[in-house]
Amino acid sequence: MPKKKLNLFLKILITAFLTVVLLTVLGRNHFFLGTVLVIGRWLLLILGVVFIYFTKKRVTPKWLRVSVIVSVLMISIEFGWVKIHEHRLKSTEAEIELSLMTYNLFFKNKSPNSIIARIKDSNPDILVVQELTPKWKIDLDNSIGASYLYKKLIPLHGTHGIGIYSKHPISNHQILNNDNNLPFAQIIELKIGNKDIQLINAHLASPAKAVENPESFFEFYRINYKIREQQIIVLNKLAIESKDQFDAQVLIGDLNTTPYEPLFREMKNEWTNLNASVGSRFNFNFPNSSRIIPFLTLDYIMLRGNVKCLETKIVEGGSSDHLALTGLVKI
Repeated sequence: MPKKKLNLFLKILITAFLTVVLLTVLGRNHFFLGTVLVIGRWLLLILGVVFIYFTKKRVTPKWLRVSVIVSVLMISIEFGWVKIHEHRLKSTEAEIELSLMTYNLFFKNKSPNSIIARIKDSNPDILVVQELTPKWKIDLDNSIGASYLYKKLIPLHGTHGIGIYSKHPISNHQILNNDNNLPFAQIIELKIGNKDIQLINAHLASPAKAVENPESFFEFYRINYKIREQQIIVLNKLAIESKDQFDAQVLIGDLNTTPYEPLFREMKNEWTNLNASVGSRFNFNFPNSSRIIPFLTLDYIMLRGNVKCLETKIVEGGSSDHLALTGLVKI
């Protein structure tokens, strides 16, 4: 029985598929095209396999069938390339447990007790906070200050205040400022037992302006993406240049970046995501609202060096627009 001809509708679908694959793979570093590739990779692979089946069963120009096969290979190779280049932690006989917590406090928060209760319940060895206002500093000092003898705090009105509360001595505090001379990260060193730790508390540029202006979303988001990209380049360079001085390095905080963005793929070249390491890849923590359940991950604990990952979890509730993230590691 002769094969049926490939109908016009299938030809249009396949052409659209080939176009999308070509654009997204070649544009994998573009903030929009790269995100489409990450989110749609498995759908594109499934479609590719389906189209291979249809082009095999029907009379099809050879170039079209080969193009579909090449497209599926391109997606697979790109994914393999990403996995090969992901950062791996060093094998270690770690002995000292260290608990961590990152919390975006929300600078407009009117109910501090709800957040303070969750911090007390978690009782982390190291607490890093973002959107630390002068009022928040007073509330935290009065409630948990006695538990944390070592602090590096930069309280500011608005969203740019940050701070670190530690049960271990802090040294060599360094601040990184953005183009408006406002902090986007603070770097400290910790001596815990015989281990030297570098910890970076980061609050990368927020895409809030893009979200609040939907008519100009892509333009504002493109600008924000470039700012975050430059901030990550600075943090990565600093961490790589100083890596031989430390047993472990921690990048923690509100990175304002989803796992679907190409920027996060580049981050994973230099850092290991604690969420993914312990099987909690989809720890959604934003937005925390009574109207909608969290569907994005914006806060992370990222690691380098001689570290063993134990656990991580989202702390439910609280009065911030972010849910807190905790982690437990061995160093």
